[in-house]
Amino acid sequence: MRPLLPAAALLLFALLGGKGCIRASPSPAPTPGAERASPPVRPDHVNPQTNSYLAWTGEDGSDVYFPGTVQGGTRTLTGSDGKRYTLTSEAGDLDPCLPDLLRDAGATLPLYTLTGEDGGNVCAAQGYFTQRPGACSADAGPKYLGKAVVSPGRWTPQGQFTLTAEDGGPAFSVSCTSGAVGICQHWGYLPTATWDGGPDLGRLYQACVRAARAEYGGSGKSFTCPGTYVDFVDGVGIQTQDPDYPNKHKQSLRFESAWDERGAVLFGVTDGGLRCVRSRYGNVNPERLRDDLKQRSPGPFTVSDDCQLPGPTDGGLAAYFDGGVPFLLLTQSWSNRSCQDQAGPDSDMGCPVCQARKHHDFGPVTCDGGCFPDRHP
Repeated sequence: MRPLLPAAALLLFALLGGKGCIRASPSPAPTPGAERASPPVRPDHVNPQTNSYLAWTGEDGSDVYFPGTVQGGTRTLTGSDGKRYTLTSEAGDLDPCLPDLLRDAGATLPLYTLTGEDGGNVCAAQGYFTQRPGACSADAGPKYLGKAVVSPGRWTPQGQFTLTAEDGGPAFSVSCTSGAVGICQHWGYLPTATWDGGPDLGRLYQACVRAARAEYGGSGKSFTCPGTYVDFVDGVGIQTQDPDYPNKHKQSLRFESAWDERGAVLFGVTDGGLRCVRSRYGNVNPERLRDDLKQRSPGPFTVSDDCQLPGPTDGGLAAYFDGGVPFLLLTQSWSNRSCQDQAGPDSDMGCPVCQARKHHDFGPVTCDGGCFPDRHP
């Protein structure tokens, strides 16, 4: 891990307290002699999110976790579903597209392969594809197919995050790179990394998982459809706002919500001054969302398409993190209102069927952002 950082990163550390760097958990060393063909490029900030924690489930339909702690190499494990799995990690098999701030500090994200009792890859045909596959590495897109990442702790069906198994011992999760747990680490929110004098990346990781799933009330209920594009912005500089986005694409992004590790934070306001969030997806029943959110946010609030950030926004979303704020992330998303009559596999949400695709600069989508690109099965 390199203690020296570029000038931009050093300035950020100075603003946050002026000392230290990121310490990531021990990871396999890169293959000797391996070098990046070009300087690291920050991945696109507007990302397709998911409504699944891990992107795979056990035979009983539950999210499977594993007792014990995260380790490298090859291990045979018994999951919480009672089934046997093999988890394999090879030295040098790392995510090539971590945000620059983490890569320059020496942080890495190992990639794994998880196979079941039948020898089949649990994450087969699952993968996170960057919007610019060649930006970080020539094989950045295909590299993620069938791969997984590991993280300490587990997510319960009720939306609780805990570091322990049901017997009280330690536990860890294995997420396909298309699950919220995997995607948030790919975006740079590494739950095992610490930052001297700076933020708790473990808390940011939890907030990201909530936001990626549109888990407003922190109850385990997701209020989004896979593939909807969302802009994540934090006060650290890991994910930053692209100020030119509305000018480069037909659909501009609008403020959605603030987030902490427990779910949405009612930071937005209506013209009348009422606290609010804006639903990410047009088919969501606002009454259901309100019922979910009020479990953690008592008092008057509303779910409104007119929800806005308080005060001027000339400085962009990052300006709201100046001075102490009760949240960790801000998100803005498309105002998806064109799919309300389409019923997908999750008819309760009305997620669109992946048909009659439209094409935008960043790939094929359905109904302005409701569907994964063609290369997602």
